[in-house]
Amino acid sequence: MLDALGNGEAATDMRTVFSWSYRTLSAEAARLFRGLGTQHGPDVDAAAAASLLRVSAGQASPLLTELAHAHMITEIAPGRYTVHGLLHAYAAELTRRLRASAPPRPAALGRARVYGHNVSRARLHRLHGREAHGRVRGGANVWH
Repeated sequence: MLDALGNGEAATDMRTVFSWSYRTLSAEAARLFRGLGTQHGPDVDAAAAASLLRVSAGQASPLLTELAHAHMITEIAPGRYTVHGLLHAYAAELTRRLRASAPPRPAALGRARVYGHNVSRARLHRLHGREAHGRVRGGANVWH
């Protein structure tokens, strides 16, 4: 979406213009802005923002105000904010870029291990039937 509006000049490129405001944000407000790019609802309040950040609504409220002062979101009613479609696309793009460059998180690695364990267990069961009792070569117990 943002590519369609670019003309090759840095001063008028939407990403560049948005980045000027984005760079003024505190780390937590920037994190909230990126999180808003993953949401598909029409608006957000402090409770929804708190849920994105896993903080209290009292901690999220000043971050929403900071985003509004930076013109990254718009207050449409007291305590309710919306993100313009282009800024939403920019936030989503930032999130994708950050996730692609980040190392795998421990929780994701844990899920991958559980998945691998379950696949191995299913293969053993299919190959050896119930008699395998979770044992593999060498007698190591794979599951309990």
